Amino acid sequence: MTATVLSDDTNKNKTAQPPIVTVSRCDICNYDMDGTSSGIPSDAANKLYQYTSWVCTDCHTNSQQKIDKLQAALTLVSDKLSDLMATVDNLQQKLENSTRHGQTNNDNVMSKTDIADEIQNTLSAESKRKCNIIITGLPESSDVTDEQAFLTYFL
Repeated sequence: MTATVLSDDTNKNKTAQPPIVTVSRCDICNYDMDGTSSGIPSDAANKLYQYTSWVCTDCHTNSQQKIDKLQAALTLVSDKLSDLMATVDNLQQKLENSTRHGQTNNDNVMSKTDIADEIQNTLSAESKRKCNIIITGLPESSDVTDEQAFLTYFL
């Protein structure tokens, strides 16, 4: 925020004009409000606005709208945080209850080796299935194997 006195020193021969006082500058957009229309004497205006700040109407309105949006968003975040905290509390209570009653489920805990073996078996089975051929519409027969039926029709 600034308060300045502007004068026209370019032509000294003119009659002395009262100085134009910039009463205040918007702290947000730097818009200067001309002090001549305020009715405040220039020396008083300079003293007054030296220690105060000012925001123009447009910036005030925009700022208030942004504050309202931020407050609404904060309310939403607070509600979600409250729900999350309630869920965490519920889970903590369930965990405490299960450990108090000795209901830990160690049978379902797998070691790293077991997990690695399970992954390897799954990948191996998937690789084998990639070579499978699915044939539909062959008549079923108890005296002929699937391999023989296939060879009969396709070779």
